[in-house]
Amino acid sequence: MTERTTTGRTTAGHTTAGQAARSTIVVGTDGSDSSRDALLWAADAARRSGAGLRAVYAWDVPAVSGLALGFVPEPDPDVSATAGREVTKQITHALAEAGFSDLPLEVRIRQGHAAQAILDESGDADLIVVGRRGSGGFAAAVMGSVSRYVSAHAARPVVVVPCDSHRAKG
Repeated sequence: MTERTTTGRTTAGHTTAGQAARSTIVVGTDGSDSSRDALLWAADAARRSGAGLRAVYAWDVPAVSGLALGFVPEPDPDVSATAGREVTKQITHALAEAGFSDLPLEVRIRQGHAAQAILDESGDADLIVVGRRGSGGFAAAVMGSVSRYVSAHAARPVVVVPCDSHRAKG
């Protein structure tokens, strides 16, 4: 299931006759501080390059959630739609708060593994941006599983944004 929500003035990838296709930067987001840093880094890169921004949020029902019942329940479409609206609201708020409300933006909500959703949504992208997990010490020195997987399997350049990188810029 994929929910597509588009905000902003233009839709990335949509062109008219005689125009070159707009570049697209795909950024993975999950609501964490690390993904917020990645979102803001990607927004800054999109503004500098004139690219559109595609934020990808993935969710999944853990397989263990239905084991006690003997099956894995299907997600409720109403819950999925509500979550999609909330994610879109959070992303647009974070971008507006940082001064990026004018960027062409697509928000894609996908059911499935986050790394695979990012890769699936990056087929026409010029760049993929993901955050690096970590909260200090040894954990901060190691990339998270999504950033590692995306870096290893992407057919596009990948930027792994260190934690606090955008906030440190000011």
